[in-house]
Amino acid sequence: MRRKEEFEVTLDRLKQQVEGTVRVASIYSIGLSEMAQLEEEFSKRQPQAQLTVEYLRPEKVYSSVLADEADLGLVSYAEPSREITVIRGGRRRC
Repeated sequence: MRRKEEFEVTLDRLKQQVEGTVRVASIYSIGLSEMAQLEEEFSKRQPQAQLTVEYLRPEKVYSSVLADEADLGLVSYAEPSREITVIRGGRRRC
């Protein structure tokens, strides 16, 4: 649920209509069922765009983003660098 909420928040930040393909490189632990829900939500919010997801090991996610093979990388405990900006998703605490 946390990932779904984080994804929805990120989608809400989009200020203009997205067209074309958004390429996502993700670690396996995101889970196919979880990602299917995120893809469905993306499709509803951005009907002119297409979302493609490739599941990779964490180091391959970084290299895909750096090589411009992915627009967005999803990993646990992301490490920023000069070339990569990290947007951390926080856990909600009661």
